[in-house]
Amino acid sequence: MILTPSTNGFKNVVAWTNLGTLYLSEGNATLAHEAFKTSQSLDPAYVQCWIGQALIAETIGSEETMDLFRHTTELATHMESSIGYAHWVCKTLLDTELDKKSDLYRFNIVQMNALPAAMVAVGKYAGMC
Repeated sequence: MILTPSTNGFKNVVAWTNLGTLYLSEGNATLAHEAFKTSQSLDPAYVQCWIGQALIAETIGSEETMDLFRHTTELATHMESSIGYAHWVCKTLLDTELDKKSDLYRFNIVQMNALPAAMVAVGKYAGMC
């Protein structure tokens, strides 16, 4: 039986996040998204469900990937969010084919102070190790 958000009425953010992780690891981004979305509705500050959404965005090639990882770094200090955000900042800065004058670039890198924000996120994580 496949669990979906409509299958059970349980309200456990960790269980829904773990279910999303399981679905994502099995390659089912649609069910993973639904499980993470349920987690987010139960506890919008639970960083792991947002990391799951960022990993889905990364998997499907969404333009929102970096913004989702940035959001996770604002919620909490977590290895996956820190590394994920720093990775996307570096990838974007090093992309020679990217239009550096595009609205997406200006928002993600310039307006959101991506380089200092990524440095702070990785620094916080490194300080915890």
